[in-house]
Amino acid sequence: MVDKVFDKEFFSKLENMSIKIASLANSGDSGVRRSKAKGTSVEFSDFREYNVGDDIRRVDWNAYGRFEKLFVKLFVEEKEAMINIFIDCSNSMASGDIKKKKLTLQISAALAYLALNNQDKVNINLMTDDGLKSERFSTISSFQRMTGFMEKYEFKGSINIKESLKKFKFNKRGLTIIISDFLNKESIEESVRFLKYNHEEILLINVLSEDELKPKVNGEVTLVDSESNEKIKVTVTSKIIENYKKALKSFTKNLMDVSKKYGGTFIQISSDSSLEEVIFEKLAKEGVL
Repeated sequence: MVDKVFDKEFFSKLENMSIKIASLANSGDSGVRRSKAKGTSVEFSDFREYNVGDDIRRVDWNAYGRFEKLFVKLFVEEKEAMINIFIDCSNSMASGDIKKKKLTLQISAALAYLALNNQDKVNINLMTDDGLKSERFSTISSFQRMTGFMEKYEFKGSINIKESLKKFKFNKRGLTIIISDFLNKESIEESVRFLKYNHEEILLINVLSEDELKPKVNGEVTLVDSESNEKIKVTVTSKIIENYKKALKSFTKNLMDVSKKYGGTFIQISSDSSLEEVIFEKLAKEGVL
C-alpha cells in the first residue's frame, strides 16, 4: 500500500527537495542543518589543496586548469534535525474509503524519505488503540524497513493524541508532524501547546475523505461513529447539510487558529488528492518543502 507509488521517477523528483526547518538538532552530527564548522554539505565555503585520501568528487577541476594543482572544495557543515511523524491509526482513518488510510501512509513515507535523504533522523510514531508504537530510522537504506513498520499495525479503535505525545521522549529540537483527521473528542490545542513547550516546530496535516468534506447523503440514513460504533438514525435535509458545512468550517478554523497561535503550519487535504498533488503542490505551496 505504501511503497507501490514510489517508483524511480517519483524518487528523482524528491532528490532536490528537503523539509524546511528553522530549529537545529543539538548534536554535532553531520547532516543537512547548517552550522559554522566545515564539512561535506552542499554549501560551498573554501578551497584547500588535495591530499591523498580525499574524495575525488570534491576536486575542483576548473581550479586545476588554472593553477595546475589539485584543490578540493570545502563546505559548510550542517546539522541534522529530528523529524517526528505521528500517524493517527484510529478506526476513523480507515473506515469507509481506504483512500484515507492509504494517502496518510504515503504522505508519511514521502516526508520520511525526504528527511532521510537529507541525512536527518526520523521517528515514525503510530498512535494506535494499543498505545504508541515508535521506531527510529537514520539512513535512507532503512526506507523499505520503515514502510514495513508503518503497515505493521491495524487501524482500529480510538486514540488520544496528547497522551501519545506525552509517551514520546523529545530530546532534540526538530519538527513534529501529526497526520490525522482530528475527529477525536480531545482538544487539539493541548497537544499543540505540549509540542511548543518541548520546543518543536509543528505541522498539522488534516486528512479528510471527500464524504467528510462534501457529504452527498440525503433522506433517511443510519450514521455510525467509526470509533465508538454508536449508531443514530437521522433524516438528512438540506438544513442539516448546511449546518454540517458550518460545523466543518468551524472545525477547520479552530485547527488553523491553534496552529497559527503556536507558530505551526496547518494543511487540510482530501483523501481524493494524489500524493504528487500533496507533495509538489500543497506542501510546497505552504513553504513546508
